[in-house]
Amino acid sequence: DQNILSNSDYVITPLYSQIEPLFNSVISCKPRKIMAVDFMDLSDYSKNLDIVNKYINNFNFAFFGLNDSEKKLISEIKSLSFEYSDKIFIITLGDKGSMAFNNKKEYSANPYPVDKVIDTTGAGDGFCAAFISKIIKDFDINKALDFGNKYASEIVKKLGGI
Repeated sequence: DQNILSNSDYVITPLYSQIEPLFNSVISCKPRKIMAVDFMDLSDYSKNLDIVNKYINNFNFAFFGLNDSEKKLISEIKSLSFEYSDKIFIITLGDKGSMAFNNKKEYSANPYPVDKVIDTTGAGDGFCAAFISKIIKDFDINKALDFGNKYASEIVKKLGGI
Protein backbone atom coordinates (compact mmCIF):
# COMPACT_ATOMS: atom_id res chain seq x y z
CA ASP A 1 0.00 0.00 0.00
CA GLN A 2 2.82 2.42 0.78
CA ASN A 3 4.32 1.76 -2.65
CA ILE A 4 0.98 2.56 -4.29
CA LEU A 5 0.69 5.82 -2.32
CA SER A 6 4.29 6.81 -3.10
CA ASN A 7 3.65 6.33 -6.80
CA SER A 8 0.34 8.19 -6.76
CA ASP A 9 0.04 11.70 -8.06
CA TYR A 10 -2.69 12.69 -5.60
CA VAL A 11 -3.59 11.55 -2.10
CA ILE A 12 -6.46 12.87 0.01
CA THR A 13 -6.64 11.66 3.60
CA PRO A 14 -8.68 12.56 6.65
CA LEU A 15 -7.09 13.17 10.03
CA TYR A 16 -8.73 12.57 13.38
CA SER A 17 -7.24 11.32 16.63
CA GLN A 18 -8.18 7.63 16.26
CA ILE A 19 -6.30 7.25 12.98
CA GLU A 20 -3.29 9.47 13.61
CA PRO A 21 -0.81 6.51 13.58
CA LEU A 22 -2.21 5.38 10.21
CA PHE A 23 -2.15 8.99 9.01
CA ASN A 24 1.57 9.18 9.83
CA SER A 25 2.15 6.12 7.68
CA VAL A 26 0.17 7.63 4.80
CA ILE A 27 1.94 11.00 4.81
CA SER A 28 5.35 9.36 4.98
CA CYS A 29 4.69 8.04 1.46
CA LYS A 30 4.76 11.51 -0.13
CA PRO A 31 2.74 11.39 -3.35
CA ARG A 32 4.32 12.84 -6.47
CA LYS A 33 2.11 15.93 -6.77
CA ILE A 34 -0.57 16.64 -4.18
CA MET A 35 -1.21 15.68 -0.56
CA ALA A 36 -4.52 16.95 0.76
CA VAL A 37 -5.60 16.57 4.38
CA ASP A 38 -9.16 16.84 5.63
CA PHE A 39 -8.91 18.12 9.20
CA MET A 40 -12.72 18.07 9.40
CA ASP A 41 -14.01 20.33 12.21
CA LEU A 42 -10.92 19.92 14.45
CA SER A 43 -13.15 18.75 17.32
CA ASP A 44 -10.76 15.88 18.11
CA TYR A 45 -8.06 18.51 18.65
CA SER A 46 -9.91 20.99 20.88
CA LYS A 47 -10.73 23.23 17.91
CA ASN A 48 -7.19 24.57 17.71
CA LEU A 49 -4.59 24.52 14.97
CA ASP A 50 -1.79 22.73 16.82
CA ILE A 51 -2.41 19.57 14.79
CA VAL A 52 -2.34 21.56 11.54
CA ASN A 53 0.97 23.14 12.54
CA LYS A 54 2.33 19.71 13.45
CA TYR A 55 1.81 18.50 9.87
CA ILE A 56 2.14 21.80 8.00
CA ASN A 57 5.11 20.62 5.92
CA ASN A 58 3.33 17.46 4.81
CA PHE A 59 0.44 18.77 2.71
CA ASN A 60 -0.47 21.16 -0.10
CA PHE A 61 -4.18 21.46 0.67
CA ALA A 62 -5.93 21.59 4.05
CA PHE A 63 -9.70 21.15 4.25
CA PHE A 64 -11.87 22.10 7.21
CA GLY A 65 -15.61 21.62 7.70
CA LEU A 66 -16.69 24.44 9.99
CA ASN A 67 -19.70 26.50 10.96
CA ASP A 68 -19.78 30.13 9.86
CA SER A 69 -20.17 31.13 13.52
CA GLU A 70 -16.62 29.88 14.25
CA LYS A 71 -15.16 33.27 13.36
CA LYS A 72 -12.12 33.00 15.64
CA LEU A 73 -11.05 29.65 14.20
CA ILE A 74 -11.63 30.87 10.64
CA SER A 75 -9.52 33.92 11.39
CA GLU A 76 -6.74 31.73 12.79
CA ILE A 77 -6.77 29.59 9.64
CA LYS A 78 -6.59 32.74 7.53
CA SER A 79 -3.60 33.98 9.56
CA LEU A 80 -1.87 30.63 9.19
CA SER A 81 -2.41 30.80 5.44
CA PHE A 82 -0.51 34.10 5.36
CA GLU A 83 2.52 32.33 6.82
CA TYR A 84 2.33 29.47 4.30
CA SER A 85 1.45 31.00 0.95
CA ASP A 86 2.41 27.80 -0.88
CA LYS A 87 -0.59 26.00 0.62
CA ILE A 88 -4.31 26.32 0.04
CA PHE A 89 -6.59 26.26 3.07
CA ILE A 90 -10.23 25.46 2.24
CA ILE A 91 -13.19 25.80 4.58
CA THR A 92 -16.61 24.37 3.84
CA LEU A 93 -19.47 26.08 5.62
CA GLY A 94 -22.40 23.81 4.80
CA ASP A 95 -25.36 25.80 3.54
CA LYS A 96 -23.29 29.00 3.79
CA GLY A 97 -20.94 28.01 0.96
CA SER A 98 -17.18 27.75 1.14
CA MET A 99 -14.03 29.83 1.34
CA ALA A 100 -10.32 29.43 0.75
CA PHE A 101 -7.11 31.22 1.57
CA ASN A 102 -3.97 31.18 -0.54
CA ASN A 103 -1.08 33.52 -1.17
CA LYS A 104 -2.57 36.22 1.12
CA LYS A 105 -5.85 36.20 -0.79
CA GLU A 106 -9.31 35.20 0.33
CA TYR A 107 -11.79 33.44 -1.95
CA SER A 108 -15.42 32.54 -1.37
CA ALA A 109 -18.23 30.79 -3.19
CA ASN A 110 -21.95 30.87 -2.56
CA PRO A 111 -23.83 27.65 -1.89
CA TYR A 112 -26.16 26.09 -4.41
CA PRO A 113 -29.77 26.15 -3.21
CA VAL A 114 -31.20 22.82 -2.15
CA ASP A 115 -34.96 22.47 -1.74
CA LYS A 116 -34.75 19.57 0.68
CA VAL A 117 -31.65 18.15 2.36
CA ILE A 118 -32.07 14.39 2.68
CA ASP A 119 -28.67 13.32 4.03
CA THR A 120 -25.36 15.17 4.40
CA THR A 121 -23.30 11.97 4.48
CA GLY A 122 -20.46 12.30 1.99
CA ALA A 123 -21.02 15.99 1.20
CA GLY A 124 -17.66 17.04 2.64
CA ASP A 125 -15.80 14.21 0.94
CA GLY A 126 -17.56 14.98 -2.32
CA PHE A 127 -16.65 18.65 -1.99
CA CYS A 128 -12.98 17.75 -1.45
CA ALA A 129 -12.89 15.45 -4.46
CA ALA A 130 -14.64 17.96 -6.71
CA PHE A 131 -12.41 20.82 -5.52
CA ILE A 132 -9.20 18.85 -6.12
CA SER A 133 -10.34 17.64 -9.55
CA LYS A 134 -11.15 21.19 -10.64
CA ILE A 135 -8.00 22.75 -9.19
CA ILE A 136 -5.89 20.17 -11.03
CA LYS A 137 -7.64 21.00 -14.30
CA ASP A 138 -7.83 24.80 -14.12
CA PHE A 139 -5.86 25.93 -11.06
CA ASP A 140 -8.59 28.47 -10.41
CA ILE A 141 -9.59 28.57 -6.75
CA ASN A 142 -12.91 30.34 -7.39
CA LYS A 143 -13.95 27.74 -9.97
CA ALA A 144 -12.84 24.92 -7.68
CA LEU A 145 -14.86 26.27 -4.73
CA ASP A 146 -17.92 26.66 -6.93
CA PHE A 147 -17.53 23.16 -8.38
CA GLY A 148 -17.14 21.71 -4.88
CA ASN A 149 -20.28 23.49 -3.70
CA LYS A 150 -22.23 22.32 -6.72
CA TYR A 151 -21.19 18.70 -6.27
CA ALA A 152 -21.90 18.74 -2.52
CA SER A 153 -25.35 20.22 -3.17
CA GLU A 154 -26.20 17.22 -5.33
CA ILE A 155 -25.01 14.73 -2.71
CA VAL A 156 -27.26 16.09 0.06
CA LYS A 157 -30.36 15.60 -2.11
CA LYS A 158 -30.27 11.81 -1.73
CA LEU A 159 -29.93 9.19 0.97
CA GLY A 160 -26.49 7.74 1.52
CA GLY A 161 -22.97 8.87 0.75
CA ILE A 162 -21.40 9.48 -2.61
